[in-house]
Amino acid sequence: MQNDFEDMKIQVYPMDYEEFCDVTGNSQRLLNQIYDSGSPIGQATNRKLMRDLRIYMAVGGMPQAVEAYVAGKNFSEIDMVKRQIITLYEEDFKKNRYFWKLIIETILSCAFYKCLVDFRK
Repeated sequence: MQNDFEDMKIQVYPMDYEEFCDVTGNSQRLLNQIYDSGSPIGQATNRKLMRDLRIYMAVGGMPQAVEAYVAGKNFSEIDMVKRQIITLYEEDFKKNRYFWKLIIETILSCAFYKCLVDFRK
């Protein structure tokens, strides 16, 4: 069974760090204030900011993974969400295999033609 949205194309981008902070309740403003002040920060603040950044790097910016993190899922469950996203991408590439083959062949034939033209000069 195919739904009407399966062939729908939309541009989706991962969340950046500022968006991640907004969703998770961390303050990007604090980071901006620290940066703007140019003053050194204490060890406790540094550890918290580094921890928040490491969490962002581990969770990633894909909305489904961030949603799982906010819902209290552990990192194994978040990793499973990310693997499911990758699987969907792989399936999409498989559906368009002929298209990608045609693009690669076109690029290679153009490169070959350019080599012939350059060789004749």
